[in-house]
Amino acid sequence: MQRSKSILKGSLVLAAMAVWCTGIYAGDAASSSAPATNTIELTSAYLAGLAEQMRTNHPALQAASKRIESTQANAASVRKWADPIFTAGGMVASKSIRADDGDFFYGVEQKLPVFGKEKQERLVAETSVAVGETEREAVFQMLRRDLAKALFDAAYARRAVQAGREDIAWLKSLEQSVEAQYGFGNATQADVLRVQNELAKRREGLQTDGQTLTNSWFTLNRFLNQPLTNAWPELRLPEIAKPVAYSERLTALAVKHEPRLRVMRRQLDVADQDISLAKVRRRPDLGVGLQGRNYTGTGEFRSGEIMLSLSLPWFNRERDRQDVVREETKKQALEKDLSDAELEVRREVHELTVKIDAARREALLYQDNIAPRTKQMIESLYATWQANSGPLRDLLDTRRMLLEAELSRAKAITTQYQTMAELILCCGLGDFEALEMIGVLPAVQPEVKPKN
Repeated sequence: MQRSKSILKGSLVLAAMAVWCTGIYAGDAASSSAPATNTIELTSAYLAGLAEQMRTNHPALQAASKRIESTQANAASVRKWADPIFTAGGMVASKSIRADDGDFFYGVEQKLPVFGKEKQERLVAETSVAVGETEREAVFQMLRRDLAKALFDAAYARRAVQAGREDIAWLKSLEQSVEAQYGFGNATQADVLRVQNELAKRREGLQTDGQTLTNSWFTLNRFLNQPLTNAWPELRLPEIAKPVAYSERLTALAVKHEPRLRVMRRQLDVADQDISLAKVRRRPDLGVGLQGRNYTGTGEFRSGEIMLSLSLPWFNRERDRQDVVREETKKQALEKDLSDAELEVRREVHELTVKIDAARREALLYQDNIAPRTKQMIESLYATWQANSGPLRDLLDTRRMLLEAELSRAKAITTQYQTMAELILCCGLGDFEALEMIGVLPAVQPEVKPKN
């Protein structure tokens, strides 16, 4: 009888140890092996395809396109010729005077587009169309950044759910082993309670992680303007990205292509055209008119006249000058805003590269140092606990440390790629590979010659 109990105890311990070893390395197997058929790794090509789908479906981009159509219609509606003015009237006088001069007169007057006012108004409207197109592209790039960040959040939420399931499976096997040892008198009731409580907490945490994953699907569906309840495939985080070093190349790209700066430069073009329009509005208006006279008694034509009219902008000269001052001041304000925004972009590029480097080093720390050491410690603690010479609390604490290390690594990778998406937006680049190609090498430092 005693022999059979010993054999049963040994079988249970070996079975639990096999399940435990499977649980420890399940996370690494999931991250290093090839993805399953329903698992999609977040690559630049996958992100680009979703971004193009968002370009056609997102309401904000559709609204921007409608605003462009409005400005195009406004540019096409600028009149080159003003509407002619028709005049008609009569004269009250003696019959002889009316018979000689005519008592019914009529005419038409046309304003001539000779001083460039209409042309300048059309240029202002056409420049506004270019501003609208730049704004739409800026909105798309910012939405593409937000979509990328949401995708990485969803991939991290999926990794958290996966880690929770693995940990629950490990705790279940440990619970069976502890209950078996408790039955043989080799474990205490406190050990059984401790494992059961740990399992209950992990199940509750898994439910929260599952709801977070479902909410991430709602966010992604919002970007693509599709039903919010649509399910998504399993998204897998990529490997740790290459380093991105701060350099003047990145800063120059950001200053040239940052979406907000491009919009502000287009607004400066509009400001230049507004200044030119304010200047040409000071010019006089030239018109030509034709007038004829008839006598109503016989209907005979009496005389015809041709006239030129020219406005004299004498009384509004100061107001016209203030119009020019107003537009020039608005342009100066835009220039100051642009200079301030360029300085902020330069600072932001440096800050983003620092955050990318910090996230990369953190991911490598958990991957190459903390996680391997923690796994070795778990093996040692499990063997010690199996020999009834170590507390179960240390094994559970160390297992939590391993789970935290795995999730911290995944979170660091998520932060790294999300920050790279911010930098891609600043530099006006297309994908992560382009950023890595530009930022993989640090800026060339000037050679310092030693003094004699």
